[in-house]
Amino acid sequence: MDRISGAQPLAPRPLRVALVTPEYPDCGPSFGIGRYLHDLASGLRRTGHTVLVIAATDTGCWRVLDGGRPERFAVTSRHLLLRPILNRHSIESPLREFKADVIECSNWGALSAWLNATCPIVMRLSSSAGDPSFGTRGIRPWARLYQERRAVRLAHRIIADSHAMAMASIKIYGRQSHAVQWHSYCGLVSPLRDEANSNAQFLYVGRLEHRKGIDILLAAWPRVRASCPHARLNIVGTDLGGYSQAAVEMPGVQVHGRLNDLDLQTLRSKSAVQVIPSRFESFGLVALEAWAAGLAVVCTNAGGLTEVVAEAGIVVPMQNPHALAIGMLQALPNQVQLARLGQARLLANFDAGTWIAGTINQYRLAIGKYLASDTDRQADVTETPLLK
Repeated sequence: MDRISGAQPLAPRPLRVALVTPEYPDCGPSFGIGRYLHDLASGLRRTGHTVLVIAATDTGCWRVLDGGRPERFAVTSRHLLLRPILNRHSIESPLREFKADVIECSNWGALSAWLNATCPIVMRLSSSAGDPSFGTRGIRPWARLYQERRAVRLAHRIIADSHAMAMASIKIYGRQSHAVQWHSYCGLVSPLRDEANSNAQFLYVGRLEHRKGIDILLAAWPRVRASCPHARLNIVGTDLGGYSQAAVEMPGVQVHGRLNDLDLQTLRSKSAVQVIPSRFESFGLVALEAWAAGLAVVCTNAGGLTEVVAEAGIVVPMQNPHALAIGMLQALPNQVQLARLGQARLLANFDAGTWIAGTINQYRLAIGKYLASDTDRQADVTETPLLK
C-alpha cells in the first residue's frame, strides 16, 4: 500500500509491562533487586506505560498495579529454589489477565524458568547463583543454577547490568547478552560538602554475608583504627552470616541492623566514606546511593564495581584487608574531592531518563522480534552479538 503524501508516522503506543520478581518493597524482604525494580516501575509509569508487578517473595505472591497498594493473592514457597515450579500457575494467572506486551524478569530466583508466557520475556542479568562467592557445592546450588540457565536461555532478549555480568553470562549460562545497560539512580542528590567531615566516620550498607565481604572489612578495621584512633564504623544491614557479634566487640564499631530510608539518610549525612568490600557485585547500586548522599567511595574490584566506580573512587583488590585499610585511610583526607568526582560521574552516566528510554527501546526490540519470528531464538544462545 502506498503511503499517503504528507502523512506522519504514528507514535509508538504506551506498553503494558509486567515485572516478575522474587522481591519488592512492602511485599516481604527486599534488597537491591527490589529497589531496582521499584525505580524501574516508577520510571515506566512516569513515561506513560502501564506496569504490573508480580512479586513471589518469602511472604506470598503479591500484585502491584500501577503503583497501587500491594495485594497478596496467593501463598508461596519459602524456598527460593522451589518457587519457580510451585508458584508457576500463581504467577501466570495475573499475567494472562493483565495481557502484557512484554515481561521483564530477573535471573535471580529464575521465576520465569517454567512460565508459559504469551508475550516476549526480557531477562535482566544481575546476581547469579553461579558466582563462586555463593558457594557451588551440593544439590541446592546446582538446582538453582539449572533453573537460572533455563530461564536465561528461554528469554527473548538478554540485558546485562554491567560488562562484567555480560562476560559472566557467557561462562555461566552459555548465552551472550543483547545489550549492556547500567542502572540509574532515581532518588534525591544531596548538596556536596565544602569541607571534609572531621568525624572520620565510615559507613557500610548491605547484607552481612560472605559475598558482601563484611569479614574483609572487619579484618581491615584494626589497621584503620591503629592509624586513626578516633575513626568510627557504622554497619547497616541484615545479618545473614552471624557477623554482628564480632563487629560490636570491636572498638569504634556500631551495628545498626536494617534501617528505614530516613534513618539511613541521617546516618549518611554524618559519614565521610562508604566502604563496599564485596567479593561479587554485578553492578553495585550502593555506590550510586553513596555518591548521591555526598560520600566518598572505597570499593573492591569485584564484578561490575570497577566499571561503575572507575576513577571516581578508590578501588582496591578484593579479599585483601590490608589493601582495603590503606584505601580507607587514603579516602579520609581526599573525601571532598572523591565525593565531587562521584557526584559528577553519577549525574553524567546514570541518568534516570536515559535509563528508562533505553529500557523501553529494549522492550520494543524484543516485541518486534517476537512478533516477526520466534524460530531463530535458539541461535542467540551462541551467536548473539554483544551491544553497548
